[in-house]
Amino acid sequence: MIDYIILSEQRLIVERLRGHVSLTEVEEITERIWQDPAYDKSFSIIADIREADLGLDRQDIQALSDMILSSEDASQGTVAILSTKPVETAMSYLFSRRLATKNPVAVFSTWDAVGRFVSLSPSMLEFFADDQAYDALFETEQNL
Repeated sequence: MIDYIILSEQRLIVERLRGHVSLTEVEEITERIWQDPAYDKSFSIIADIREADLGLDRQDIQALSDMILSSEDASQGTVAILSTKPVETAMSYLFSRRLATKNPVAVFSTWDAVGRFVSLSPSMLEFFADDQAYDALFETEQNL
């Protein structure tokens, strides 16, 4: 499952990936975000993959990064990947190295590090670090 929310006031897109996630699903959500009327390619992105089982291999990472690098719609903002699992972290590092030519991309294991990288306000950082508030953010978006 992949959820996302665009926080226009904060100039931020937050993606949350949970469970088994395939290349096709990541490509589809990426296209959906690009088509969202609230999307702005200058916004920063946080991709939270802490609860994901990425069903991706090196070729998938290459295909995904090639898709992003070749698209006019792709983000030009800072991208932070939040990961705590070894395999997903390794795949994220490969992805970040491939995208580094286009925009700043880095992998982190804590909200504090993500917050510093994408310049989150202290109140936003506190909000994201609160599991209940963070979950509610996506539940509210699903009901809109």
